[in-house]
Amino acid sequence: MIDRYQSKSMKEWWSDARKFRTWYQVECAYLKAYLEFYDRYDEKLINDLYGYEDSIDWQEFSIRVKEYDAIVKHDVIAFLHVLEEKIGKQARLIHVGLTSSDIVDTSFALLLNGAAVEIDKKLDQIINSLWQQARNYKGVLMLGRTHGQAAEPTTFGLKLLSHACEMWRGRQRFKQATQEISVGKFSGAVGVYAHTHPHIEDRALQNLGLKAETVATQVVARDRHAAYFGALACLAGSIERLAVEIRLLMHGQVKEAFEPFSLKQKGSSAMPHKKNPVLSENLSGLMRMMRSYALAAFENQALWHERDISHSSVERIIAPDATSLMEFALERLNDIIAHLVVDKEKLSHNLEQAGDKLYSQGLMLALVNKGMMRQQAYELVQKAALGAHGSMKENLRDTGVENFLTKDEFEQIFSPAFTLRHEDSMFERVENLCLRPALNAR
Repeated sequence: MIDRYQSKSMKEWWSDARKFRTWYQVECAYLKAYLEFYDRYDEKLINDLYGYEDSIDWQEFSIRVKEYDAIVKHDVIAFLHVLEEKIGKQARLIHVGLTSSDIVDTSFALLLNGAAVEIDKKLDQIINSLWQQARNYKGVLMLGRTHGQAAEPTTFGLKLLSHACEMWRGRQRFKQATQEISVGKFSGAVGVYAHTHPHIEDRALQNLGLKAETVATQVVARDRHAAYFGALACLAGSIERLAVEIRLLMHGQVKEAFEPFSLKQKGSSAMPHKKNPVLSENLSGLMRMMRSYALAAFENQALWHERDISHSSVERIIAPDATSLMEFALERLNDIIAHLVVDKEKLSHNLEQAGDKLYSQGLMLALVNKGMMRQQAYELVQKAALGAHGSMKENLRDTGVENFLTKDEFEQIFSPAFTLRHEDSMFERVENLCLRPALNAR
């Protein structure tokens, strides 16, 4: 991942130094459980081993592992070799009964979990920003659009509320996927505990905050990781849907809402007047990459027999890239939403320009409810909506509509307040089903 799209904290989280430190934590947790199970517990040894975690310079350690890995072509062996260099004879029992994937996969779960914590913080922020802005613009009328064409009226608050709900669902989905990858294994070369014991595994993993893979091979099953990256890809789709919406609202012929534009920001090298939706466009592009990571994770599911190594190279790339990119994207999107510029006058103007044809469905249904056949009502209203005069009301003169509807009934059909009379209940439903439970869970 390039520095442009990776925070300092996420870069450190996915560093080799952090990885090897995590490997060491996993090795120590296993050895402690192993010695306890076989009644060979050595308190001094375990205390010394845990003490080394803080005394080892893990950055220097990672450099030495890289040097030795260049010779042996196996990073776990290189790790164990350098560990022996650092702590001597006390490393003798480390890795007893295990295979490389016991350490790598268990550590991978811890690293993915840590990254998920940072992503969840950003999700909480964006959901809160969308909810606050939705409430700010509740009741602010605007033109609804389907297929890019004028449809019935809506409100800017409801538009943002829809995105808040989608982000909330994405957060729930990602939490579930994070639980699915929160498993490790200490079951050996083909997962049968040939030189260890399931009770050792359970105790060690419990101390690490993980659960045991139900039935492992040499590795934790990769459908779990596919679900994790798949959930990130689904979130990417939600981010892009909102980014595209902002881009469309900034469109030169719409001009209803705008990204924040700083005082010294420049929009174009050629045209000084430009304010382009560069942040949202950037998000659209980055989310294409996010979906590609999910595809790679799905490809990792089909390994040969008990395991091959084809998934390893993929995960070394997609894990830091996907999690870093998601954290970056959510931070950027939150900044856009929190500082979104909304032109209420333009919202009102565009709604008025669309005319009264927006209420065609209400009129058709009212006529049907008064006894007119549906197809007759549809054709009458369609002809009036597409007629020569700009106003549908004018085109309805002398069509016999007055024989079905009173003047008050007719006027109510063309009332935005009547069309949007359920907005309050929609906000209440979202607050009860989504936001209030989330706040209570904090």
